[in-house]
Parts: sequence; C-alpha cells; structure tokens
Amino acid sequence: MSADKQPAGRRNDAPAERDAAGRVHSPAGASPHGRLPDASLLIVAGQVLLMLLVPLLDDGSKGVPATLFTAAMAVSAFTVLALGNRSASQAFAVVCAVVLAGAFFSSHERPLARLAITAALVGTYCTAAFLTVRRAFAGNLSATQRILCGAACYPMVGVVFTIIHAFVGYVDHGAYAFTAGDAATRGPHWIDYYWMSFSLLTTAGFSELSPAGKWGYLVAMLEAVAGVLFPATLIARIAALPAR
Repeated sequence: MSADKQPAGRRNDAPAERDAAGRVHSPAGASPHGRLPDASLLIVAGQVLLMLLVPLLDDGSKGVPATLFTAAMAVSAFTVLALGNRSASQAFAVVCAVVLAGAFFSSHERPLARLAITAALVGTYCTAAFLTVRRAFAGNLSATQRILCGAACYPMVGVVFTIIHAFVGYVDHGAYAFTAGDAATRGPHWIDYYWMSFSLLTTAGFSELSPAGKWGYLVAMLEAVAGVLFPATLIARIAALPAR
C-alpha cells in the first residue's frame, strides 16, 4: 500500500511532532485521552463556582442541602470528565442519583442517610483531587497548567473537611460551639461548617464557630496541618517540575 493511502474507516489524524530532544508532541488543538482543552482552568472555575453557590443554595439546615449536594457532585463529576475519565464521571452521576433517591424516600436526618451523603461526597471529592494531582504531574503540561491543577485541589481539601466537620457535629453535638453572637442561640448550619473549614484551612481564624470537643479538635488540627503543608509541599513541588 502506498504511503499516501489509508485503509477505509481509519481516522486521518494529524501527525505527531517531535522536538529536538525526540519528544513527541500532539498536534495543535488535540486533546489526548479525551481530556477537555484547558482542563486545568475549567477545574479551577468549577471549584470557584461551587464556592459562589454555597450561600445561594444553603437553606439553613444542619446537614448538606440536597441542592448543594447535587451541585457538589456535579462539580466533582465535571472535574474528572475534564480530566478525560468519563467512566468515573458516570459513576459519580449514578452515586448522586442513588443517594438522592435514598434521602428522598427516607428521612434526610436519619444517621444512615447522613452517612451515605458524607461517604458519597468525601469519596468523590477525594477521587477528583487525586486525579487532579496526578494530572498536575503529567509530562505534557505547561507550568501554568500544573499550578492551576494544584491550586484547584486546595478548595477541594476545604470541601472534604467541611463534610467531615458537619458529620462529626451531627454525631457529637458538643464537638463544635459558637464563641459569641446571635448564632450561639442556634445549632450550626452547613454554611457555618463551610466557613469554619476554610478559616482553618487558610489559618485565617475568622469563624465564630470553633471546636469544643475532642473530635472537633482532632479534625480541626488535621485540617490546619493540611492547610499549611499543602501549599508548602505539593504546590511547591508542582511548580518546580519542568514545563512542557
């Protein structure tokens, strides 16, 4: 067969290019392994969007509102889809549907329903964060894309700890308490845990909700350590990797 002919049905892709060192580069506009173009920027945008939706979707409940749970699952599913993992994205959608159906047909405040919501969110967000970090260490990214992938993981850590704080507060009612203000007359809401989590993660310390029991202290200490070590180790390591 001549070099200018191809078998019927074979896709005519643009040839890969090699640089002076012999490394192969995909042609312009190509998205290897089904990844979306500029995936790192899209992942960061998804995390920022979720942060903006929290005050809008919070309904004042102590647990995770159903609308916020759906939004968080959608963001995590979009994250893995942008990274080219379609099967994981579909699995996240199935998990979201099953958990929502279970919460609808049973009481949202039942321990089993709360545990299912917590496990689903923690599992999906940890998976999304792991895949994003692995993508940041890929060999075909620019320095900006690497840093964006690392930065996108930072709010993911805050969301994971928010979910853990809320579950600990549900199991142990004395784990957290308000220090002052009108909020001290009511129990913590989801947005209070969210605000406290990011205050701990960033070591800002602005939250009026604070740990008051041993389990609350434990989770708070773990998050504070993660908030300090994450940018000092992972993001610094990503930034030090050679650019594409």
